[in-house]
Amino acid sequence: MTGQDFSQRSTATELMDTEPTSFEEFDGYLRDLERVNVLTLAYRPTLAKSAPWPIFREGWPISVLDVGSSG
Repeated sequence: MTGQDFSQRSTATELMDTEPTSFEEFDGYLRDLERVNVLTLAYRPTLAKSAPWPIFREGWPISVLDVGSSG
């Protein structure tokens, strides 16, 4: 098996996009992904960049939209 080249964006189909799944299965995948993000501290860079923004108020709900593009 050859290693992946991380110097460029991959155009490979993501595994979650290849086969139809039920809502329950997909929800489980997303929960697992969240666990990985928490355990690997993946949220820290996003939170560190957003912390100084004056629009955030303690106790107020926030939403973060991550937009990606394949083109």
